[in-house]
Amino acid sequence: NLSTSGLGAVSITTPRNILLSSGGRITTVDGSLTLAANRQAVPTAAAFNGIELNGGILISATGPINLSGRGGAVDGSSNLHGIVMTGTSPRITTTTGAIQLNGVGGGIGTSHTNYGVLFSSVAVIQRTEGTSIIDGQGGNTTGSGANNHGVAFSSNVNFTGPTTITGRGGGG
Repeated sequence: NLSTSGLGAVSITTPRNILLSSGGRITTVDGSLTLAANRQAVPTAAAFNGIELNGGILISATGPINLSGRGGAVDGSSNLHGIVMTGTSPRITTTTGAIQLNGVGGGIGTSHTNYGVLFSSVAVIQRTEGTSIIDGQGGNTTGSGANNHGVAFSSNVNFTGPTTITGRGGGG
């Protein structure tokens, strides 16, 4: 678990992936919470999801929460998602800050089924004020693989407040 107080912000950037498992929590009070995975100019050539909240929880009392993830760049692979909310009750919560998820699916060549943002379990995206923006670009944009969707839901998601969802398909 990682937490800050006052205006303390959390910003984690990696050329690979970020995994927050069940029981894991990142919390800020008035500061922003930013996670960026595999968003450099040339994506990492390995099989992984960019950001995976596998039951993990992100909380910012009043600051914005921004997630930007891209799946790994491997030919012929599948399930290389930009952002995945899975496991037991993953949650993103803020009171007055905005929430933004920007995911890009991975894969190259014949890669398939690489989603920008995937909600694969009952998830909560909650705030009392501000907006939520979910933006997903399906993976393998220059290849021939199929089913590279921008945003995919395989379970219920509880959104509170105004939410904009934009999905763009990838290659295939």
